[in-house]
Amino acid sequence: MANGYALNSQNGMFLDESTGQISRASDGAEVTQHVRSRLLFYLGESPLDTTQGVDYFGQILIKPANLPVAESLIKFEILTTPGMNELTEFGIEFDSATRKLTVSWEGNTTFGTVAGSTVNV
Repeated sequence: MANGYALNSQNGMFLDESTGQISRASDGAEVTQHVRSRLLFYLGESPLDTTQGVDYFGQILIKPANLPVAESLIKFEILTTPGMNELTEFGIEFDSATRKLTVSWEGNTTFGTVAGSTVNV
């Protein structure tokens, strides 16, 4: 897998303080970042390919919430990320009052085990 630009928690590129160059992500960190980006990409968000993304508005953030469907769709998105082999831990929490979905996971990649990651949708 090629090295990609590292993204901060606001999905922006940042400089490596020691070199002054744009920071790069590689190996397990890059896979983790790719999973995070895929989970934050809503279905239809891109005008170039409206079939890409997670169907949050159509199948996940609906009333009443169907957590088994949400879990299945999100696990699929994680496990089909290039470099991702398996989930070793997975958790999903939905706050119906604020309509906030929190996904926590960790797993094994082609580069080894990646530590837990949390994404708020």
